[in-house]
Amino acid sequence: MDAARGLRFSANPLAYRRILLHFFVLIGALLLVIGIIFGAITLLFLWQAQSTEGQVVGFEKVEDAAPFLAASPEDSTLFYPIIEYRDLNNRRHQFVASFGGYRRRLQEGDLLAVRFHPRGIGAPRIDHWWYIWGRSLILVGLGALFGLIGLLMPHAFQLSRESSPNSRSSNT
Repeated sequence: MDAARGLRFSANPLAYRRILLHFFVLIGALLLVIGIIFGAITLLFLWQAQSTEGQVVGFEKVEDAAPFLAASPEDSTLFYPIIEYRDLNNRRHQFVASFGGYRRRLQEGDLLAVRFHPRGIGAPRIDHWWYIWGRSLILVGLGALFGLIGLLMPHAFQLSRESSPNSRSSNT
């Protein structure tokens, strides 16, 4: 009897649609919550952070970062800038930026603004909106996208059911 129920469940496309809908909404909600948490952590960091000037002293090279997207091996190499700065006590520190790129937009020797926590809590960041808010924005955006897909999915299923040839012939 349980095997027959399992067969009926697997043959029922509405059950799969409901599972898919809940999956998208759940993933969207999870990404939104994580993005909001990262945003709150960023706000706390900015509230206590000090600003200073840093200098690009090199690049961390990551090869084969996304080989499935690359047309050539050079296209799958990411460069993360290594930034050196001095804190309030004139001690020298280095960090690797959290975002890299396929091209070196920054050059060695470039000066840029840096934010850091005076007690060394959290990683220092380049003082640019993308380096500060990028992670939160990506997570919140993906969460909103997944949630929106999950919420619109029943309407799309309804439209596909109404426009399918089987539903038209059964209605007439």
